[in-house]
Amino acid sequence: MDAELFREIQARGNLVVVHARDLPQAKTVLEAQRVCLAIVNPDAPADWVEMLAGSLQALALHIPILAVRHHGIVAPAHWSTLGIGVLRYPYAPSVLSATVDAVLRLVETTH
Repeated sequence: MDAELFREIQARGNLVVVHARDLPQAKTVLEAQRVCLAIVNPDAPADWVEMLAGSLQALALHIPILAVRHHGIVAPAHWSTLGIGVLRYPYAPSVLSATVDAVLRLVETTH
């Protein structure tokens, strides 16, 4: 599923996509590299998304999280207070790329 989800993003020349299979690997990536946005696969459990948000806060990293969720799966209402946005999957091929651009523009205007 990752290849399908990130096909258009990976084809862009202005972004580097780094994959992390679990929370410890994600923490390692976040500590080692400059990251502008964390995108979470729709198969990741909700508690994993919240633990990632907690890890970002503990590391004092102000990185937005875009949680891709399957249609019909309810995202917790408090996610927005944790800096977690939700994108419903499946989506048209260009939607993730356009959403990433929108989030990065928002980040630029707030920092």
